[in-house]
Amino acid sequence: MGGAAAYFDLDRTLLAVSSERRLFSRLVKRKGVLWRARATLRQTLCAVGRIIRGYAPYDALRSHSYLKGISVDELSQIVNELVDQDLANKIPEAARERVEWHRERGDRIVIVSATLQSIAQRLGEHLEVDAVHAVELPIDNKNRFTGSERGGRIPRRRGKVSIVLDDAAEHEIDLSASWGYGNSAADAWFMRLCGDAMAVNPDNRLRKEASARDWPISTWEIE
Repeated sequence: MGGAAAYFDLDRTLLAVSSERRLFSRLVKRKGVLWRARATLRQTLCAVGRIIRGYAPYDALRSHSYLKGISVDELSQIVNELVDQDLANKIPEAARERVEWHRERGDRIVIVSATLQSIAQRLGEHLEVDAVHAVELPIDNKNRFTGSERGGRIPRRRGKVSIVLDDAAEHEIDLSASWGYGNSAADAWFMRLCGDAMAVNPDNRLRKEASARDWPISTWEIE
């Protein structure tokens, strides 16, 4: 195997806020309260349906049904404005410094996120990372999002594992010499693949695992 890599989660790790919550708020401002009511109802019904079908609550509550009917072009415009005007300012200085530390080491820098690919890609450009792997959703024949995740790429929990393994294999990365960064127990799946890991702004479950595995724990905030 060759060099090392740094695999970063995005929301609450490299980014101090939830990117899709910010996106939803911007969509409400653009489309109004009636759209919000319909989107919220779709999200609720989707979550209930998933729980009935046996989804874990973590997955059931994280659907993309709110995007149903929105065109790819419209979302791209909104995302670019959101990232450039808002989210880029929500990257903590400690996160930027850590990315730069890996760059100086010559490590491959990769974002692996359960947020939308368009959001993660734009933020990745701001951070000048080497690759971005995030959520890609199906669209209909009119170039609009269907609101479904079927047939899409959803890097969530165990879904991040195959992405990291494939990236490492393709680029001859030595995972034992690599770093994984995340903020929740859902990220622990891919963090365990790496020789070193850091829990950033961790939830209780990840904090416990980090302590058990002697992973460093850090807080990255906007000052």
